[in-house]
Amino acid sequence: MMIPGTQNVERRTASESGMALIAVLLLLMTMSGLAAALAINSNTETLIARNHQTAAQARAAAEAGLSHAVELAIDYLQDWETTTDPDTGMPFVSASAAMSNLLEGDGSLEDLGLDDVPQLLGSLVDVSYEVRVLDDDDPERGLSPTDITTILENNEEDLDANTKIIVRAVGRASGNAVATVEATIAPRELPAILTNDDLMFKGNITVTAPVGNPAVHTNADLDFEGGTVSITGDCTSSGDTDGSPTVGTCGEGEPNISVPDVRASDYLSKAGYTLHTGGMYSIGNGSPVPCANPCLGAWRWESNEWRVTAQGNLTPWTGTYYSETAVTISGSPGSALSPVQMTLIAKGSINISGSPYLQPDTSGLLLVTDQDLSIGGNMTATASEALIVVREQLDIGGNASIAGQILVQDAATVSTLVTANSLHGNITLTYTGSLDNKFLAVSAWRLVP
Repeated sequence: MMIPGTQNVERRTASESGMALIAVLLLLMTMSGLAAALAINSNTETLIARNHQTAAQARAAAEAGLSHAVELAIDYLQDWETTTDPDTGMPFVSASAAMSNLLEGDGSLEDLGLDDVPQLLGSLVDVSYEVRVLDDDDPERGLSPTDITTILENNEEDLDANTKIIVRAVGRASGNAVATVEATIAPRELPAILTNDDLMFKGNITVTAPVGNPAVHTNADLDFEGGTVSITGDCTSSGDTDGSPTVGTCGEGEPNISVPDVRASDYLSKAGYTLHTGGMYSIGNGSPVPCANPCLGAWRWESNEWRVTAQGNLTPWTGTYYSETAVTISGSPGSALSPVQMTLIAKGSINISGSPYLQPDTSGLLLVTDQDLSIGGNMTATASEALIVVREQLDIGGNASIAGQILVQDAATVSTLVTANSLHGNITLTYTGSLDNKFLAVSAWRLVP
């Protein structure tokens, strides 16, 4: 006999059991979906992280390749005056001609020691870079016609016409990750006179550079302490400017201008004569021989330094000299009609007095010293514009007349010949900008999209 109401209870229990089963199934489906989503999300994040890693590796490879290639290219191009042009068998006539030589080889740097095959980045076997050089208006750069027109070059990808060249590096990593970076190598536009430390003007001084171009800059303080100073061209300091020139204006608080590193040894390859410590000299690659005082025209070894003391009609032989010690030039070698043709590169200080007439032997290079430079008396060096580069400090006085550019690094003091940068007396420094191609550097950088 069925108890009243039991049938309804059984039906209700069965119904509730069915609902519970459905709920459990839905929960299981939800949990499975969440688990699947978590698995997919985890896998996606892993892939994203891996892509970021390989992209970073490709970028690092490209930048490493660019740094390597830029260093090789600048070292090669910087020495264009003494590097043989394979087409003529003579030194290149310009930095632009040396750039064209690189472009003619389809942009390969293999002759500079960087093979055309992919170069591995360290020990990473699946990360590498390739490099080449391009002209700045080369269509392979992916520039628009408007960009190429704006460059105003010659539309010839293997012939440079504006002394600008592009170094391109492509980095690759696993997963087809690729990154491309470019750097533009171009001449540096440097002032007629540039120093790293304080610079003082006192006397009757004229500095002339093309209008709108740098004439004077110091990365420290600039002081005017009397006299008549005329400056044509931009005049600035990174520190304070005390006083002002009689003609021209000088600003202050401007960004630093990097001074090229000055090392006499970097110019050794240009020398035809080497003046050794101890009074020995050599010609070219010849063996050292003792100086008979005089030697090489008018050179003498005295008081542990090399000296040129004009006596009678004696003058130094025409050439480029590399001295392992300090050098003193006194007397009056040369004349206005027949200046001494000499480039002097010294590991020690250079001290010039008297009234010498000088002109560079190595084109565009007159004086290089690893220590101080002191110029007094009535030195004239106006036959052609040339560089004067000083590693420590500079002092110019007397009645000096110079055509060219003076760069002073103000490195840590070794010599005590000069203690501060100063121009005083009656000084004329004239610069037209003709030496800009003497120092090349990276002028622009971009990540290629």
